[in-house]
Amino acid sequence: KDITVENCVGTVASGLMSIGSTIDLDSARITGNNRGLDVRSSARFTLRNAIVSNNGIGGGIWWSNASLIELVNTTVADNKITNHYGGAGIFIADGSNKVTSVNSIFYNNLWTEYNTGIVRPNSISFLYNSSELTVAYSDLEGGREGLKYFSGSSNVKVNWLEGNISEDPLFFLPVVNDYHLTNGSPCLASGIARF
Repeated sequence: KDITVENCVGTVASGLMSIGSTIDLDSARITGNNRGLDVRSSARFTLRNAIVSNNGIGGGIWWSNASLIELVNTTVADNKITNHYGGAGIFIADGSNKVTSVNSIFYNNLWTEYNTGIVRPNSISFLYNSSELTVAYSDLEGGREGLKYFSGSSNVKVNWLEGNISEDPLFFLPVVNDYHLTNGSPCLASGIARF
C-alpha cells in the first residue's frame, strides 16, 4: 500500500515487473518510467486507487502470458509508446489475458506509429486473439471504438457494461502529476460502489 515507482530507466520493464505472481496494490503511483507496469504469467494482478502516468517509450501497462488483471479506481493517463502496435495505456501482447476495468480513467495515452511517426490517442490495444476485456463505469478516451485490434486479434471478447463514458475527465493539474478531478468532471459521482 502507498508505494511510488518513478523515474526508472531500463530496456524491458523499467517500472514494476510481475512474473508468475499474485499481487494486490493499493494507492500506488507509477510515473515517469520507461514503461510503467509489465505483468507476465500472473495469476492475478489487482491495481486499485492507483495512478499510472507519464511513462515514456514503453507505455503505461504491458500484459502478456495468460495474466488476470483488475483495475479498480485507477487512472491511466499521459503515457506514451512508440511501436508498430499501439497500447499506450494498455498493450495486451498475446492471447488468454483477462483485463477488468471498473471506476477507472484512460485519457491522453499517445501512440506514435513506428514507421510513420503519426501520433494517435490509444488507450488499449490487442495484438492476438483470445483475450477478454471487461469495462464498467470507466472513462475510456474514444470509447469502445477507441480500442485497437491488430491483425491477429479478431477474436477478442469485449464486455462493455453499464456506466462507461468517453469524455475529458478534467484533471486538476496533470502537468505536475496531480490527477485529482476538478469540479464539473464527468467522472465525479459516476462510479459504482460494488462490482
